[in-house]
Amino acid sequence: MRNNRKLCFVILAMIVLTSCNDKKVIEDLAIISMIGFDRIKGEDGKLKVTASFPDLSSEASQKDEIIETVANSKKEAEDLLSSKTRQQVVNGQIHSIIIGRTLAEEGVSRVITSMERDQEIGSQVKLVMAFGEGEEIIKTDVEPDVGSYVDKMLKTETDKFTIPEMDIFHFSRDYFDDGIDPVAPLFTKEDGELVLMGTALFRKDQYVAHLDLFQSKVFLFLLGKVKKGELTIKVPDGDNIRNLHFDYIKSNRKIKVVKSNGKVDHIQINVKMRGSVIEDTGAKEISSTNETKKIEKVIAEHIERDAEGILKVLKENQTDSLGLGQYVRHSLSYKEWKKLDKYEYLETIPVSVNVDVTIKDTGMSQ
Repeated sequence: MRNNRKLCFVILAMIVLTSCNDKKVIEDLAIISMIGFDRIKGEDGKLKVTASFPDLSSEASQKDEIIETVANSKKEAEDLLSSKTRQQVVNGQIHSIIIGRTLAEEGVSRVITSMERDQEIGSQVKLVMAFGEGEEIIKTDVEPDVGSYVDKMLKTETDKFTIPEMDIFHFSRDYFDDGIDPVAPLFTKEDGELVLMGTALFRKDQYVAHLDLFQSKVFLFLLGKVKKGELTIKVPDGDNIRNLHFDYIKSNRKIKVVKSNGKVDHIQINVKMRGSVIEDTGAKEISSTNETKKIEKVIAEHIERDAEGILKVLKENQTDSLGLGQYVRHSLSYKEWKKLDKYEYLETIPVSVNVDVTIKDTGMSQ
């Protein structure tokens, strides 16, 4: 019994002391929530690294602490960042990293590889791109801190299937896969506020173009990543514009590689969607089967036109963001695939998109 009491006391002391120790350490830590990388023009290969961390000391204010430095590598930047604060810099709680446009245009593999090798940083850390400088995004005045703020924005919009979800593991996987190119959410800053612009498109690890938010939704249909979501379709209605708000609850995509004489002739992307029209500003109500069929056709044709616009952007920039190469690769032998110019085929092989829309009802009242 005496031995048991001693054991309980030792365990209780360990818990209490450990708790006190953690509290003391946390106050002395600069726990980075978001880190940005920008290229400095005129500085050969040097990076401008900006880190944001909430002030957890007893004198904490409501604003983030921001420290920045110029370094030749991420590891060198960590040492230099530590030298600029009285706290110990740790990066195990980074929510996301943001890459500035100039660096993204040169290529981001150097940063991604370094982040992946860091045992303190999980592979699930989100990757986003700034249309301008990553530094500008990090210095935005938001609460509770920019890392948590951006993380919440990403979760909200990816849950709505507005933008693709991207972490450093999946970005790296798509970068090394020769049948697809990576993408990333794109942010900008307007009138002092963070704004989600859409989707950044990469060719290998270099930023080449972007899609706006509406295009991003259609892009996700083509990518086959959508389970549910909403679209507002604007169509001419006499002298006015008719807004059709389509709430889809089911969507699936199939890709078919059509071959002729042993060669890839064209690629078909078939998308099926099913949902409800929950708002319609048109003069006529959708009250008949014929009218429903007309609206289904209008929505399908509208999405197909947007899809053609997206494919045009991809072809012009020779990027395979939809991963069509994976399907082409599977339809060919290894020797045939290796002989193929993986980026030239995107420009030369026709890609068609067929969207099939089914309206099950027109809202709660129907």
